[in-house]
Amino acid sequence: MTDRQRNIALIGFMGVGKTTIGRLLAPLVAMDFVDADTEIEKKAQMPIPHIFEQYGEGRFRCLEYEFYREVMPSIQNTVIATGGGAVLDARIRAILRENALVVYLVALPETIFARIGGDGNRPVLSGDDKLAQITALLAERDALYRQTCHVVVDSNNLA
Repeated sequence: MTDRQRNIALIGFMGVGKTTIGRLLAPLVAMDFVDADTEIEKKAQMPIPHIFEQYGEGRFRCLEYEFYREVMPSIQNTVIATGGGAVLDARIRAILRENALVVYLVALPETIFARIGGDGNRPVLSGDDKLAQITALLAERDALYRQTCHVVVDSNNLA
């Protein structure tokens, strides 16, 4: 890991375990832990689903970019759980790669659905067939996750 990569960024689709694994990993490697979505919610003073409802996904993505632009270059020795859609922005992908060892946590759509299928706080999932939505979104994003990461880790069998 280079001097500029003294962080670990966990990327991947919602429900793959970024926050859970990040919280467990950080003390094991003597690092701090930051959940990007939690920090964005604090700055916006509202939960992410409300940001989507009131201002739309575009505004959320702007807040997300601002977080990574401001925070990533200034932190060290930190495990960062990213938002599932962070890789949609090429600028964020570059910031992550430059400032962290990027780990892509992968899971099958069925595993993700089992973990988050009933969670109503997932603004990019709506309607009845959430498994189909997860499958489609995951297919769209997989190449971006793979382009961004340094390492791929299968999280299907994690409790």
